[in-house]
Amino acid sequence: MVSTGATGEVRWSYLTAVIFGPWRAELDRSGGTVTARVVSVDVFRASQSPLTLLLPFGRTSGQWPIVNLQIQAESLTATVGPRVST
Repeated sequence: MVSTGATGEVRWSYLTAVIFGPWRAELDRSGGTVTARVVSVDVFRASQSPLTLLLPFGRTSGQWPIVNLQIQAESLTATVGPRVST
């Protein structure tokens, strides 16, 4: 499934590590890849683990555990595992 959106977050526990958007996600039941433009980043928090990706979908949102996070200049690429039930 390919989805797009305006904004999203990477969190370390309940703390925001990265705010990004717009984003594009290629996700299935086993996880997938998200690419986005970085709006702001807390370098310390973004280097911690575990990290969680939050994407809003209308009135709900989805959470995925981040397996690999790469931030280069203003670009973010995240490889994520299966969606976490919320």
